[in-house]
Amino acid sequence: MTVTAPAATSFSFESIILTTPAGESYDITELVFGFTYYEDINKGFVSGNLRIIDSGSNLRSNAPISGYDRVEIKVNGADEESYTYNFFTYSIRDVVIAKGKQTYNLGLITKEALLNEGAKVSKKFNGMPHNIVRDILTEYLEVDEKDITLDETKNDTIIVPNNRNPFTICSQLANRSITDDLNSAGCFFFKNANGFNFRSINTLCNTAKDAKGDGREIRSFVESMNAEQIMQYNNILNVAFTSEVNVMEGLRMGAYSSELQTFNIDTGEFNSTKFSLDKDFDTQKHLGSNTELTSAQKISAKKPSRITSAIISNEVTYSGKKDAKEDATYKDWTDKLMLQTFSRNYILNTQGLRIEVPGNLDLVVGDRVNVTLFNSVAQDQREEDDVDINNSGFYLITKLSRMFDKTRYNVTTVLKLQRDTFGYEPPSANEVL
Repeated sequence: MTVTAPAATSFSFESIILTTPAGESYDITELVFGFTYYEDINKGFVSGNLRIIDSGSNLRSNAPISGYDRVEIKVNGADEESYTYNFFTYSIRDVVIAKGKQTYNLGLITKEALLNEGAKVSKKFNGMPHNIVRDILTEYLEVDEKDITLDETKNDTIIVPNNRNPFTICSQLANRSITDDLNSAGCFFFKNANGFNFRSINTLCNTAKDAKGDGREIRSFVESMNAEQIMQYNNILNVAFTSEVNVMEGLRMGAYSSELQTFNIDTGEFNSTKFSLDKDFDTQKHLGSNTELTSAQKISAKKPSRITSAIISNEVTYSGKKDAKEDATYKDWTDKLMLQTFSRNYILNTQGLRIEVPGNLDLVVGDRVNVTLFNSVAQDQREEDDVDINNSGFYLITKLSRMFDKTRYNVTTVLKLQRDTFGYEPPSANEVL
């Protein structure tokens, strides 16, 4: 007997259980006709939405659903793996009642997002930024340390939160961090299905075999189906370009070259620091295979197109008698951080794609993927040059949305992809990080 493999887009809901704050549990699997799941590399939470069609149980009033209801969603994927999503309710929207049926959208969000809104951090923290992030998450948001992935930072810092919420502080620290031996500035703070992440941009852009990663394989996706016209997990269903070269905007933002003028209020000293992406390019990791900037970027990096100013101080927390600039434990790192961090974040938008792929329920924000796109030339020219080597290659997943359609038992995943350089490496070059 021939066993047919499940379609790449197939799934099934194993169970969806809603538990009220009072402890009453309801199996709502039959009421759910759609589930949408979202991740974003700039957000410290994961969110979702359940499309409910209720024809008799009146769950909305009888439970009742009033917020802080725990929702556990178990899904079986085409890969024969089971995936569990844990959320809390925070909203009910678009309620329509007609012919004895209620339809509405049930807004879902991870627990930490709700805790974050009520948590105000007042005490001072000092140490390496990644350690401060870990302490804030475990102390204020009840996060288990095993659910936190951190890239080590190397700049001792001190932060006075002034009653800001935990996510705000962690995001600020991401922009005030230096990582790696290369003094690479800039991190991302985010949550995905695997937990919380405080990751260096340099780490996330590293596709080398010996890269410091999480052991996950870089997955490859191809623009069309295979020769048998059977959809597979690595087929791209739709593709759209979301960002391309914008030299004018880059110049105005100072992404290629900029100048920082600082005034040290401790000593009255004025300094000017210049940044050029062309000079720093070789010390950074890049997603594209190009080994240098484009000609336009090189021209733009010749002289600063933006001048920024800042007031700095190394004596705020220093009580010694020596020069605080050299002797202080917690220095002001503005002159080493600001320009490179801003440029690194902006350049990551050099090229952007949005692709739709089947299922792939294990993909998360922060993963890297290798995309192969066909060349947009006449068919008779594709035999010699069938791959678009300028737009294909490694990308970073920065946003993810996954749509589970119960009416067709079909799930697709939309990935927003970004990278900092152009260039393509064939899928055979993929390695396990």
